[in-house]
Parts: sequence; structure tokens; C-alpha cells
Amino acid sequence: TSVAQTFDVEALANACAGANRPAEAESAYRRLLAREPGHLPARNNLADLLCRSGRGEEALRLLEGVEPQEPRIRSVIEATRKEIEKGCPPGCRDTSF
Repeated sequence: TSVAQTFDVEALANACAGANRPAEAESAYRRLLAREPGHLPARNNLADLLCRSGRGEEALRLLEGVEPQEPRIRSVIEATRKEIEKGCPPGCRDTSF
């Protein structure tokens, strides 16, 4: 997978999420993760999207075992986990990258 392809799919997913097109965003995030399972921003953003769609258990499973070394990524993923554990109440903060 080329860096350009990864960037294009990630940009598409983020744009769809930002444009309130969750089904398209989910599809793009899943396509990216099928190519690069270790892509932590995509994994986090998909978990955030799933939680906001009422699929918190699926979101938590997606983040199981994810323990990034980079402090910024670890901080964002921890925030996502906390929001999921709270049930992503209406008005919960956006924890995507």
C-alpha cells in the first residue's frame, strides 16, 4: 500500500465523517484498516464513529489491545475509550484525529 493511497482513503474517511456521512466514513475507515490494521488514527476514528452510532461494544472491541507508544496518539485513544465507556452521550466530545 502506498503512502498516497493511505492518505487518500484516510482523507476521504475523515471528510465523510465531517460531512455527517457516517456510512461512507465507516466504509472508508474499514477499507483503510483492511490494508493497514495498525493504522491507529483510522482505528480510533472508526471507534469514535461507531460509538456515536450507538455501537459502543463494537467500538471498544476495535480498540482492544491498542496501546500506542507515542504520547499524543495514546492520549487521544484513551479519551476515545473514556467516551465509549460513558456511552457516548449526546454532546460528547469528538475524539477523532
